[in-house]
Amino acid sequence: MSSTRPSDSRPHLLGGLAACLLAVALLASAAGYSRWREKRSLNAVAPELFQAKNQGVVLAQAAMQNATLLPVYGGSELQKDAWGRAPVFFEKAPTGFAVFAIGKEGTMPLNMLHRVAALGDTVRGKKVVVLLSPTWFLRPTVHPRFYEGNFSTLQAQEFAFNSRIDFALKQEVARHMLEYPSTLWGKPLLRFAVRRLASGTILDRVLYTAAIPLARLENAVLRMQDHLETMSYLRATGPVPAPFHIHERPLDWRQLFADAERKTYNEADADPKPEKAFHEIETGGDAAFADVVAKAHEWSHLDLLFRTLSQLGAKPLLLSPPLNGPYLDRIGIAPGVREGFYTKLQGMAAQYGFALIDFQGHEEDPKFLADRHDHPSVRGWMYYNAALDGFYHGKPMVSLEMDAETKKLGASPAP
Repeated sequence: MSSTRPSDSRPHLLGGLAACLLAVALLASAAGYSRWREKRSLNAVAPELFQAKNQGVVLAQAAMQNATLLPVYGGSELQKDAWGRAPVFFEKAPTGFAVFAIGKEGTMPLNMLHRVAALGDTVRGKKVVVLLSPTWFLRPTVHPRFYEGNFSTLQAQEFAFNSRIDFALKQEVARHMLEYPSTLWGKPLLRFAVRRLASGTILDRVLYTAAIPLARLENAVLRMQDHLETMSYLRATGPVPAPFHIHERPLDWRQLFADAERKTYNEADADPKPEKAFHEIETGGDAAFADVVAKAHEWSHLDLLFRTLSQLGAKPLLLSPPLNGPYLDRIGIAPGVREGFYTKLQGMAAQYGFALIDFQGHEEDPKFLADRHDHPSVRGWMYYNAALDGFYHGKPMVSLEMDAETKKLGASPAP
């Protein structure tokens, strides 16, 4: 009787192991190259706005670790083409830094919260700039499409499972996220986490905690996709940029402001047609204005953003354009009533110890804004640039005009 000898399976096991090791090595090499290319490209893409940058994490996280970049979070003002716009003005780092712009039209405080929270510990101790928009508070509620159009699953999920943010804050944010259910469709893990956080019962907290390992795995996959999308954009922009060298030079701010003055047109109140977004204050007068500003929904979202920045240990500068005085004068809103907006904003910033420049002294300046909303004009951007430069270097904003705003900032006389 013949006997059959079992085949030796070790060669197959060794071959499979070798294939796995090779795959891991290839993935590690690809990840390493991606990080190198991303870091090498930071200064080149600093002024640009694109989806992988606004909706992702990896580029913003690398920017936070680059001492020559100042992250600036904003919205449509970053997209509006204007001579002297900060991302372009600082593109070559004339005073030692470049502006790393992050934003898109319709960005809301809750979107900014997710973008910052997704960066985790890299935010601690870092200077960041948040561009505020007074129009957020001139209507009772904001259309959901603004938040939805800037929503990022990766950023929201990184926030939801960020261990540096306490449960109470995550719970409040989660309850607001449930106001926009369409952003959670097709995202079972995120929807599960947000609902558990919003509920906050003991059982829900246990279930949320049990989901953390799975969330870390899914977030790792989402980050890999973020790397791939970023690399796809960078490859399309051309070869790897040469090393970036900074050549600081003194700026002639007086000449820059003079140039901005010549390039600025009085367009802030050019269109006399009613503004649909501000229907209540246009038809209701002082009482409606005071009521809308006091009860505007976005104050709660702004407070949550401030709490998040505080818990992460960021060092923010808040920049807000003034209210459009000429427009509000025309529709009959008294200056004393408008003071309520500044008082509330200043009080919130002071509560968290955040630096705020609201340019209230320019409220009646017809050349500070480019339109009826709150997009800075060429001249307005030059004030922003002076503020950004002073903030980065830890100095007062340069003063070229002895107005109330610069006096209040304690700026030194112009050279």
